[in-house]
Amino acid sequence: MAETGLAAKRGRLAWPAFGGVLTGLLGWATLVLVARSGGPSAYADFAVLWGVFFGVGGAYAGLQQEVMRSATRAAGAEGCSGLVPRAVLVGAPLSLLVLAFAWSLPDQTQLDPTAALGLMTGLLGLCVLTALAGVLGARGAWGTLAALLIADAALRGLGVAAAVMLGDGSDSALAWGIGAATFAWLPLSLSRHVRGAWSAEGTDKFGGLAVRGAAAMLASGSAALLVTGLPLLLALQTRQGLDERAGVLLAALVLVRSPVLVIVYGYRPVLMGMLLTGGGVTTVWRWWRVSLVVGGAAVAGAAFVGPTAIQVILGPDFSTSRFDVALLAAGAVSLVMLVLSGLALVADDRHAMATMGWLVALCATVLVLAWAPSAGTGLLLASSSGPTAGVAVHALALRRGGQSSPSENADSRSCLE
Repeated sequence: MAETGLAAKRGRLAWPAFGGVLTGLLGWATLVLVARSGGPSAYADFAVLWGVFFGVGGAYAGLQQEVMRSATRAAGAEGCSGLVPRAVLVGAPLSLLVLAFAWSLPDQTQLDPTAALGLMTGLLGLCVLTALAGVLGARGAWGTLAALLIADAALRGLGVAAAVMLGDGSDSALAWGIGAATFAWLPLSLSRHVRGAWSAEGTDKFGGLAVRGAAAMLASGSAALLVTGLPLLLALQTRQGLDERAGVLLAALVLVRSPVLVIVYGYRPVLMGMLLTGGGVTTVWRWWRVSLVVGGAAVAGAAFVGPTAIQVILGPDFSTSRFDVALLAAGAVSLVMLVLSGLALVADDRHAMATMGWLVALCATVLVLAWAPSAGTGLLLASSSGPTAGVAVHALALRRGGQSSPSENADSRSCLE
């Protein structure tokens, strides 16, 4: 019996790690392909497109957490049926934000209607995908969840590669290549686990799911803008468009952040599960200590080998200094700490404080970008100062402590109320 439990635990850890690492590598390879084929300027334009999609779509990570939370607490108890369709109704309107971003970008990077439609369609598919992923995580179907995420990343890589190599690399082709991959759940719906996820029950009725989901999406959307949406924030602040220097630093940021963020995001469902089943918010202090130790070594390593490695991977046009790479790496460590504390606060049903930390981080980032003398300088300063401000807010919340107010004790009236 003990050996069976140990094997199950190893499987629970192995699948998210495998799926997270492979998904991260596929996304990383996609960005490298664009950088090597087009150079810094072309990469800067593509990074804005990528940032619009994942800056908006990253908010669905909060919806996934809420679906997982609701499905986990409904296990063994009577819940509201149709959790996935209700979650999709909550998250689908978010895709309309693409239009707002498309119209507010500077002329040099403004999206045409076909590109905006491609991103909107992809976001609708992503909403369904993340809702299904939340149920799969709650049920411990880690292998199926990994397959779902890997299929999404693999199809996106193929779509972008086709747009770059076979087409003209236009915004429209790239947007549809990015967005169409999110419908990877369609063929996988033939599997038993994904098919069963459609009929999952949750503890929250529609109103509760909408309120909690909106709060979690606000937090994760702020996180997404900090993690993958910096090109979008830069473009919104720089009305003349992004130059080659910005393209170099944006590419370097991806390479520096990827090793640590891939691990954290790959294990996010497991970490959330640990917190929901009794880990407690105090666990995050231990995670933070580990992050600082590992992160310190990562910053030193990035400063030592980073500039050379970046040129080897992306090409000789992508030249940057040791100081720049070290500063980007330090910002990545702060961002990891912010992700961990945000998960802990959401698991403890303290959505307001989790959201507050991310909003403070986002506001600090925007302010630094607005006051910086150049896009490159703004990126370097904002990538570290923004997450650090958010960590400070979460640290205060964690010190104060708090008690969960589980949604399973909520009103048991109609699930559609």
